Amino acid sequence: MTPEIFISQLYRQSSLIPLEEFSTWALNLLQQVIPFDGAVWATGHVSTQTFHTQTNIDVPEDKAWETFINLKIIPNPEYSFAQQQLIAREWGMNDMSETVTIRAALAQYYLILMHIPYRNYGEGMKHRVILGNIEDIKPYLMPS
Repeated sequence: MTPEIFISQLYRQSSLIPLEEFSTWALNLLQQVIPFDGAVWATGHVSTQTFHTQTNIDVPEDKAWETFINLKIIPNPEYSFAQQQLIAREWGMNDMSETVTIRAALAQYYLILMHIPYRNYGEGMKHRVILGNIEDIKPYLMPS
């Protein structure tokens, strides 16, 4: 099917397709023009930045996006207790730690942005803060 025929069929048959079936019908028709293995048809408004409706065709669930994890940020224990207290105060930590709940898909980007190491852990690491639960979140990080 050519793009011209697709547009023509979309226009001519749109009034014949029930509204609740239209997005699925249109995506199936589009797949005859452009081969794809998954698609999302959504309506929304830019001012609210939300979707009002959404139809997924063969789109797998994004588990990393749907999963929330806790990043436990702590002062680096290689510093003295007084230094750790100062770092905790600077970071606004309560009880010498701060927990950030974040989508698993965004965790690595957050760590990079905040200059929190997540690779090459070991003695002699002189970062001010580290992850107190690195082993728990390793499965959600991209391999080195």
